[in-house]
Amino acid sequence: MRLRNCVVFILLLLGLPARGAFALIVINPPVCTDLGPTTCDLTSPGDTALIGGVYYVVPTTETDASGTGVIDPFLRLQKQGSPGVEQAYNTSDAPVNAQFSETDTAWTSDLTTADLATNVVYIGGVPYYEFVLDINQNSGSGSLLSLDQLQFFSGPDQATNATSYQLNTAVNGDETLGALSAVYTLDTALKDYSITLEYDNYAGSGRLDLAVYVPTSLFPGPSVYLYSRFGELEAANDGFEEWARKTTGTFLVPLPGTLPLLAGGVLALLFTRGRIRPAR
Repeated sequence: MRLRNCVVFILLLLGLPARGAFALIVINPPVCTDLGPTTCDLTSPGDTALIGGVYYVVPTTETDASGTGVIDPFLRLQKQGSPGVEQAYNTSDAPVNAQFSETDTAWTSDLTTADLATNVVYIGGVPYYEFVLDINQNSGSGSLLSLDQLQFFSGPDQATNATSYQLNTAVNGDETLGALSAVYTLDTALKDYSITLEYDNYAGSGRLDLAVYVPTSLFPGPSVYLYSRFGELEAANDGFEEWARKTTGTFLVPLPGTLPLLAGGVLALLFTRGRIRPAR
């Protein structure tokens, strides 16, 4: 069997696409799930949560986290005045952006599923969109920041939908954005989640502190909106928080249970190429 055919066979066996450039990374078993407590501690490199079918992953090294020149921001927000809560969502509509004073309109813009075409990550053979987050806090005793709500909305053209964000104070997760309902919400009517993040892991702007993987099947498109709220549990106290998409291509992310299969495929490749020969 030719090397190329062997590679294609392994990828198909893993449920992964047989074409396209990729790098291989691994997601650790989640420390937080739907069945666990509502306060999720993601303060160490490699920490992972799986909540509502969405993965939250802290980069494992600062090399992985380096954002300089490889990210395209679409939402920036910053708490004004004393430490506390900040919230915003992405859109290029300036009057709408003014709904939340924390929005930095110079770095906030529309986003579409077409923009995310190069940000598809395969986890266990399932396609996910990858969103990355860079936080900025005071170092030391004030380095923690809580992500208290994350919602995604998707639908037709931005101009006809993103009119305003309507908070539902009675039912968590039942908010609307214009005429759109959320396709994903971290907080739900059943659980009020909060994810704690550590700025000091990768201190400084331009270093990514969290990657979020959302199933592509949730987005009817073409428009994509991300709403986030920080600071309820651990207050926002310094610079801006920035959501972005990476511009460095796609990744294949095997679940831990697929690693033995992948290792077997690699061995098969080596035998095929004659680099390992069975004992006579």
